[in-house]
Amino acid sequence: MGLPPGTRFGPYRIVAPLGVGGMGEVYRAHDDRLDRDVALKVLPEDPAGGADGADRLLKEARAAAAFNHPNICTIHDVGAVDGRPYIAMEVVEGEPLNARIARGRFSIPDLLRYAGQLADALAHAHDRSVVHRDLTTHNIIVTGDGHVKVLDFGLAKRLSAVTDATTAVHTISAPGTITGTLPYMAPEVLRGRPADMRSDTWALGVVLYEMATGVRPFTGGTPFEVSSSILHGSVPPIPANVPTGLRLIIERALEQEPARRYQRGGEIRIALETIDATGTGHGHATADLVTPRRRTSAITAVAVGALLVAAIAGIALRQRWLARATRIQSLAVLPLDNLSQDPNKEYFVAGVQDALITDLARIGLRKVVAKASADMFRKTKKPPSEIGRDLGVDALVTGSVLHGVDRVQVTAQLLRAETGEVLWANRYERASGDVLSLQNDIVGAIARELRAALSPETEARLAAARPVNPAAHDAYLKGRYLRSTFPNSVSRQNLDAIVAQLEEAIRLDPAYAPPYADLSLVHATAAQTSFRSPTETNPLAKAAALKAVELDGSLAEAHAALATVMLWQEWDWAAADREISRALQLNPTSVDSLLARVTLETLIQQRFDDAAATSQHILDIDPLNPMSRVQNMWVAHFSHRYDDSIRQARVLADLAPEAWFPHFFLASNYAAKHLGADATAECRRMRELMRGAYDMQALGMCAWALGFVGQRAEAERLIDIVQRPPAGLWLDPGVMALALSAIGKIDQALEWTRKGLDERAPNMIYVRSGPAWSILQPDRRFQALIRRLNLP
Repeated sequence: MGLPPGTRFGPYRIVAPLGVGGMGEVYRAHDDRLDRDVALKVLPEDPAGGADGADRLLKEARAAAAFNHPNICTIHDVGAVDGRPYIAMEVVEGEPLNARIARGRFSIPDLLRYAGQLADALAHAHDRSVVHRDLTTHNIIVTGDGHVKVLDFGLAKRLSAVTDATTAVHTISAPGTITGTLPYMAPEVLRGRPADMRSDTWALGVVLYEMATGVRPFTGGTPFEVSSSILHGSVPPIPANVPTGLRLIIERALEQEPARRYQRGGEIRIALETIDATGTGHGHATADLVTPRRRTSAITAVAVGALLVAAIAGIALRQRWLARATRIQSLAVLPLDNLSQDPNKEYFVAGVQDALITDLARIGLRKVVAKASADMFRKTKKPPSEIGRDLGVDALVTGSVLHGVDRVQVTAQLLRAETGEVLWANRYERASGDVLSLQNDIVGAIARELRAALSPETEARLAAARPVNPAAHDAYLKGRYLRSTFPNSVSRQNLDAIVAQLEEAIRLDPAYAPPYADLSLVHATAAQTSFRSPTETNPLAKAAALKAVELDGSLAEAHAALATVMLWQEWDWAAADREISRALQLNPTSVDSLLARVTLETLIQQRFDDAAATSQHILDIDPLNPMSRVQNMWVAHFSHRYDDSIRQARVLADLAPEAWFPHFFLASNYAAKHLGADATAECRRMRELMRGAYDMQALGMCAWALGFVGQRAEAERLIDIVQRPPAGLWLDPGVMALALSAIGKIDQALEWTRKGLDERAPNMIYVRSGPAWSILQPDRRFQALIRRLNLP
């Protein structure tokens, strides 16, 4: 080696050579400044890689310097002397793992303890998007105090911010070269594919096999024979004294196909936590993908018997867990804990929960509960079994979010609701700009645990999360959080605050699609609630929806927004139907899309049985949200099943005694049944509960109901209130047309109808449905007007 003892190398004094690492010479050296010994790695004087070798060494340092883990060698310093880069590392005293293996087998407790430490070290690296790429028994040290240390991230690479466990973009080695140590290389790496986190889990599988058996699983007399064994061989039998759970973990880590392997170190760590030294632990995290392997070597009759017993046990275990996994067809994502202890971060925590719900709905489950119902269990002390029964689900996702200045950490676990059993758990940490890939990793891991059959489109979406401007994402989540409160706190100030946040998100990241979709829906809501005129909002809603679809055609919310535009303002029924279908294909639990479907089926297509089924589906996925019951009574009312609508409205009034909208429906139904006293009483009760709030549609419908049952004076008093809205509100012509028709002012009602059509007022799509428009429908002038709607 080139630096003799006593030589000064920058601030370090060489003490003794230690050996040659993956791409540098390693010395024991003394740092006189801090009076400590270090392991000093420097490039040789004539490195084979030239400038590339120096660059790779510094990349090693940058990758490993981010680590702070007891089982990973610590980086103290990085620098260069006379153009020769160096890394000063912690001196690790102990024995290389390969030498320790050569001295004899580990005890089972030691084997499991070391395995857990190695998996935890690898998880730490993977959570920081670093792949080791050369994990072997040679660069793992067993220390005298019973710990292991992973050395030499010399071939490590930091995954690009836009990659996940299945995609590698940047490599440190030159294109076309293979780096690493042959007996530990994964099959895909030998075939020339880039190394990723699954290549590391393979290498850890080789290390664990070697620790458990004393030999490597893939051997040969020449490099060609070793390569052939890795590419075409099967894993040799693991001794029966190794715990069953660990055997299954090793076999899954050594699956030929990367997709069937553990996807990252954290999954192996969690799997190891489910077994114990006696081999009696759960082992469920590993059994779901184990397959019987063909054994070709000659073995004794006793060994045959042992293998048969093990195979039968393994198959039985696999079948048991497969059977249990297939029973999970529904789940809910419960509110996540805010570990930042900052209540101002609730919007971010809610956003992560919302994103997980949306993406888990795409993995083919029968039911994923909507956020509003899941939120009923915030800070609950109910056991999982009760929550599962209340929501009608098989499994629950729980967890926590820690949102720091520039990093996000999410811990998630999947529980079987019936028993509270933890089926899967992991912790993820990313830079704030990589929060979308973090969320996708969680969804992908849960999908694999449930053996979900993902569509190619869903797989591609989970694999392709783009980096996002953290400030833009924050603004988007704040707007979405405010929007979730909008039905319960309708005001112009609330609306303006939502729009301001979403427009800020778009300004900061104009290529980010979700804020456009939400902005479109907010503009549509503004017209439907009379806070802004459709003349003002319709062009804005349409432009935002089209931009969202242009930027991300696989975003369900984008198609839901465009469907809303086509339904309520463009009156293009075929396009609305097409966009609704596309949105529900992408997210079957999209409440915005399902609401649009109910509206189209009821008001336009008049397929009342289908509408009733869709409204029941909304209630199934959002069972505890009182607003979900509105659609059932709404559909019943418009299909002239007034008694059914009344029954459902009474249930809702019992569930939400402070809500005014059940009484709005009761008044409409009683008026349709010509029960004047009941309609009058419900209108009075509705106004009492509104406590002075102004809702044009509710007041207008009560004016219609009172006029329809002969209470003309009361109806005229409400009409006077409706046509003098508070400053800043838009007067909805459709509401005025209904109310005036009920007191016999047909000519004025027709004029308001014409005005509503001219302005494309959203309530005009009701014109041929339900009892409210029945007074005007026989009039030929009215029929001539509504031809402009192109109703089927």
